[in-house]
Amino acid sequence: MIDSGIQYPKPLPTLNLENVCNEMGFTPLEIVALQNIWRLFKKRFKYHSMQIFLAFFNQNHKLIERFRLPSGNFQLSHLCQHSEKMLLLYENVIDKCLDNMANFHGVMAEVTVKHQRCGVKYEEIILKTEHVRRYILEYFANQSSPTLVSALAKLSEHFNDRHRPKEGESDVSEEGD
Repeated sequence: MIDSGIQYPKPLPTLNLENVCNEMGFTPLEIVALQNIWRLFKKRFKYHSMQIFLAFFNQNHKLIERFRLPSGNFQLSHLCQHSEKMLLLYENVIDKCLDNMANFHGVMAEVTVKHQRCGVKYEEIILKTEHVRRYILEYFANQSSPTLVSALAKLSEHFNDRHRPKEGESDVSEEGD
């Protein structure tokens, strides 16, 4: 028999049991926790969307003015769809971007530009992401875990960071409230 130096079957690589973070800062367990909770969330997507919308604008009623037209009327279609579109953005990020920063920036690019064009302040983004995070943790309290809490905090921070004013840029909130 000729020894060719080829070992067959090829041995499996050693299993790394550490929770190593990917480029987005998520561990494999955090990714699974987010995907699992989102699977439950999607079952009643419209319900959750409406609950988040109502609670957020009841607590932050001044922010509803962003959806008022110069004529004084509200843009009801934009207003009613805002929460749903935002949750679809969460879904997109959870499904496709938790392990790839480039995908995340691609998904967020249009949203960030639209928010800047509409004058949405960084603090308002923080309010909304924190509200969504708290809603998910409260609604799914029985399915919650420290891993999910950590993952949702990281996800919110990524959304917030994407809207954070860059050095040298003036934040709209500094122009006097």
